[in-house]
Amino acid sequence: MRFLYDAVTRCHGSIGGGTELRIARPSSPPSLLLLAPSGSLLSEGDVSVMCVARGFYPDSVTTSWSENSSGVTGDEVQTGPSQRQADGTFSQTSVLKLSKQRWSSGRTYTCRLSHPALSTPLSQSTSLDECM
Repeated sequence: MRFLYDAVTRCHGSIGGGTELRIARPSSPPSLLLLAPSGSLLSEGDVSVMCVARGFYPDSVTTSWSENSSGVTGDEVQTGPSQRQADGTFSQTSVLKLSKQRWSSGRTYTCRLSHPALSTPLSQSTSLDECM
C-alpha cells in the first residue's frame, strides 16, 4: 500500500509558524462490474451494456469500450462523472448504447478500465451468446 504525504507549511505572522501533516488515503484500484442486457430487454428497440468502476482512489479512472477489438467512441458511449462514496472512494458508470440488431449480431463488447493503482488495465467482455 502506498501512502501519500502532504506537508504544508503555514505562516502565522508574528504568532509563529508550524507544519501541518496530512496523511491521504492509500491508492485503491477499481473493481469492474459489467452488466449486459437481459434477454427480456431484447424485445425493446435499443439495449445498453453497463460498465461500473467501483472502489477506486484517487479519482482518475479512464473507461474505454471496444467492439470485436475495435474502439467504440461517440454518442453511443455515455460516461457519467465520478461519484464520491461514503468510504472516500469513487465510482463511475459508463454505458454503451446499441441497437437490438447490433447486439444480436454476435459481436463481443469489452469495457476496459485504466487507473494509476493498476499495473495493467482491467477488462471484461460480453456478447449475446454469453447472456443466453
